[in-house]
Amino acid sequence: MKRCIIIPTLNEEEGIAQTIKKIPKGYDIFVIDGYSKDNTVKIARKLGAKIIYCKKRGKGNAIKKALKKLNYDIYILIDGDGTYNGKYISLLSKKIENGEGDVILGSRFLGKPNGLTLFRFISNKILIKTINLLNNANISDISTGLRGMSKEFVQNVNLAVGDFRIETEITLHALKNGYKIVEIPIDYEERLGKSKVKIIDMLRIYLYALKESLK
Repeated sequence: MKRCIIIPTLNEEEGIAQTIKKIPKGYDIFVIDGYSKDNTVKIARKLGAKIIYCKKRGKGNAIKKALKKLNYDIYILIDGDGTYNGKYISLLSKKIENGEGDVILGSRFLGKPNGLTLFRFISNKILIKTINLLNNANISDISTGLRGMSKEFVQNVNLAVGDFRIETEITLHALKNGYKIVEIPIDYEERLGKSKVKIIDMLRIYLYALKESLK
């Protein structure tokens, strides 16, 4: 099976090396960059990643571009800020290869979410409870930045949002269209570099999830 790693980036020179170095062998690594002004691209390229530039800013736009451009059997999404450990990637892939699920989520709340601030912890918990209640689901981590997706799922998902709501959109699409979601416990560490997620972003994610769940 052909397997790829997708890493959306914008000025992640502090964490990109650690992220790439922990990815196991056997994966094509693609950094989808929003024209970083630091050394993100230089570092990633030196470590063997292929670079795809995305003119439209936003994590969602980067992921959408990658999914449209790339043709693989297994797609792994991981943030480039060092918060997620690549050691879990093999297990994500294995569950897709074995037909155990279409979307495999690395759950921070089944593991140790050490890197989450109190605000991010509480806001994520509220988001999770809302989506589970409105969708009759039981998912522990809706918006994790480490997940695997099957080729069938990617070919049939029509993503719309261009920002940090993208993970929530992917999870909701899987829930609403009968795709099997499986979770594995992961640890979550403090990010390397300054966070780009602001309070307004968390509010947008929540309002988006509420709106889409009520459709």
